[in-house]
Amino acid sequence: MPLIHHADWNDALNIPDEKAESVLMAMLICKAYSDMAELADYVGDKDYADKMRSGKAKLAAATNAAAYNGDYYVRAFSKFGTVGDKDCSGGKIYVNTQSWAILSGICPRERMQSVIAAMDSMETEKGIPMCSPAYQTYDETVGRMSGMLAGVYENGGIYNHAGCFKVMADCALGRGDEAVRALKKIAPDGKNNPSSVTTAEPYVFTNCYLLHPSVNMQVGFSWQTGTSAWGLMCVYEGILGLKRGYDGLHIEPALPSDWQTAEAVRTYRGNRLHILYVNKGGKSVRLAVDGKSVSGNVIPLFDDDKEHEITVTLGE
Repeated sequence: MPLIHHADWNDALNIPDEKAESVLMAMLICKAYSDMAELADYVGDKDYADKMRSGKAKLAAATNAAAYNGDYYVRAFSKFGTVGDKDCSGGKIYVNTQSWAILSGICPRERMQSVIAAMDSMETEKGIPMCSPAYQTYDETVGRMSGMLAGVYENGGIYNHAGCFKVMADCALGRGDEAVRALKKIAPDGKNNPSSVTTAEPYVFTNCYLLHPSVNMQVGFSWQTGTSAWGLMCVYEGILGLKRGYDGLHIEPALPSDWQTAEAVRTYRGNRLHILYVNKGGKSVRLAVDGKSVSGNVIPLFDDDKEHEITVTLGE
């Protein structure tokens, strides 16, 4: 499996073992394999597409064989043992390897319910922590994150970048109610995180809300984060399902059950699209473009630089 090197996406998980392996990186690379295979198909390079799919299959098989503990996916391996497993005193479970098992498309169907249950079990009233429970004492085999106060930053804090991954995983599964609920918990200046408490501007989607009593629900690194970009993706590409494709804009929404209608405006490849959603329940998608029904769920590409009216009807 991929080496973690100094650390992976979680730069505070700097395991002091040069041969430590990252389960999350394996999942991210699997997603990259899929993306590259799609691009290769589009440009007509079948051999490279097949190579990418073969690479994903091999890495996914290794990950599924080694990293699933019967209930969820662990986080990393090193000469010191496993990070993010049931017998760990702190960090028994990490949210990212659950969400990315789904987003990377490697989670077998028979494991899906247990992974969803594990991911859901981590969600709190205030949002989604990076790991649970927090490390209470420094563990040199885990690295810097275990030396932080419990509930601070990666060590059990409400880590919004990772929370957005969880929202996107909900959307990938069509769980619109769960996606909106989770996103509303962490969105700026919300019910549980008012700016008067967090100290962040009400328009800033901060990286982390700190749970330690000394700094309860104040923010960490409010501007140094990819959370805002992923928060936007949660709304546009996740809940509204406006997914970029080489052949046009794919519509795969995960609207919550109580949204009867919704509207969005999306500029895509030079054309302004005004999109109206009509939610009649169910998952099937029917499209009308400028008043005319089109087959499938892809808004075709336009080259007229005009605004177009799109109606998305979900189910019957």
